[in-house]
Amino acid sequence: MSCYEDINDVSITGLITDSVTKKPLENVKVSIVCWRYGNTPDGSYTGQDSVTVITNKEGEYSHNFNKGAFIEVKTSISGYQSRHESTDVTTKSNIMDLKLKRNDK
Repeated sequence: MSCYEDINDVSITGLITDSVTKKPLENVKVSIVCWRYGNTPDGSYTGQDSVTVITNKEGEYSHNFNKGAFIEVKTSISGYQSRHESTDVTTKSNIMDLKLKRNDK
């Protein structure tokens, strides 16, 4: 039996805010990739699911995946630097809050 197992029913939620004002950012494009092991014996990923969501007025985003082992989150919004964060999936509920910096003028 493999020690590399996916977690079932994975959720990812987060809050996107301005790094200086701490205010939530609406309409941020959040690209989420959820990697999964499948039946791999060596710890390599065998597949992925991806989705793009948009933050709401409170700067929140969320999505659910059937299963996963590793999550990557990338942000994009005009006037701000893009962010890329990733984490291993160890529980069903995963929170990835990100603070975005404004582009230098």
